[in-house]
Amino acid sequence: MERTLLGALFLITQVAQAQNEIPNAGFESWSAMNPVSWTTSNIPGSSNPVTQSSDAVEGASSVRGEVVIAPDGVSPFPPVLLLGVIPPAVPVTQAYTALTGMYKLAPVGGDEMLVEASLFDASSQLVAIASAHLPASTAWSSFSIPFDYDMGPSMQAPASIQMVMTVEDGAGSAGTGTVFHVDDLALSGGAIGISEGAIEEGPVSLYPNPSNGRDVQVSWNDGAMRSFVVTDISGRVLHRTSSAMNKVLLPASSWAPGMHFLSSQEGDDQRVLRLLITH
Repeated sequence: MERTLLGALFLITQVAQAQNEIPNAGFESWSAMNPVSWTTSNIPGSSNPVTQSSDAVEGASSVRGEVVIAPDGVSPFPPVLLLGVIPPAVPVTQAYTALTGMYKLAPVGGDEMLVEASLFDASSQLVAIASAHLPASTAWSSFSIPFDYDMGPSMQAPASIQMVMTVEDGAGSAGTGTVFHVDDLALSGGAIGISEGAIEEGPVSLYPNPSNGRDVQVSWNDGAMRSFVVTDISGRVLHRTSSAMNKVLLPASSWAPGMHFLSSQEGDDQRVLRLLITH
């Protein structure tokens, strides 16, 4: 897909690691039956599908969600946790690679746990989305959900994050009695900065992107000799090559999951493309 960058991408040299810009990420702090900094579907004095639990990976508590009976006495009432959806906004300072955390899920029927995080720029335009339906897990299990930067129309640096966690089945409902626990949320890997300038990505394309364990073909149509450099989110060079054959194959199957950057140069024409490895 052809896209015009509003700014030339450059790498910030930084080792990928979990960050703590998610407030109350371990759900240790609670107030009025809600985790501090989070909004829930709890109805005081009526229904409380979101509660504090002493079953935790680290620290004293985690968050527990259960699909309960709604105040009408009939309908299922799912747990919902929201971060940054209701003001104030939750700021972030980097273009993260993934949302990580620990969870347990004991589903009823076909229920799954939806975890979704969205990054927005300073003008509240969408930059990237990390979204997944997590399957049943009776023991604490880790998850890592990559941010998809091709899903957002904005190419500016992320400035805030919104998150939602809930339970649903394939039909958009939920089964009474489904229970999940979540603990130790984090944001992984800072990668992207943006400077002034404009770069057209159109003449150079990547396939497949994202790559799930497959090598990636780079194609271009101008018949020019191009040089390519692939770097990971820490700025480490993974691969260098050049060709005038209109295509090269990148050994992406040997690279670690996460966001990578392909710098393509032909004379004064330099382009930077993002490549997501998900295997």
